[in-house]
Amino acid sequence: MSYTYNGEQLTIVQPLHSISVNNNKVVFSDQSGPKHLTLANTKEAKRFLNWLVQERS
Repeated sequence: MSYTYNGEQLTIVQPLHSISVNNNKVVFSDQSGPKHLTLANTKEAKRFLNWLVQERS
């Protein structure tokens, strides 16, 4: 699965191992290793987390 943010595509390989959030920064580990994403604001971070959790189910 992939997520596009500001024209960049982030590929996520299931399963997710961990998710950590601090304000507008999201760090998570998937099958291919740790990844981080810095979003414009907390609203965008929440939108990404909602998408990530829905895709995880």
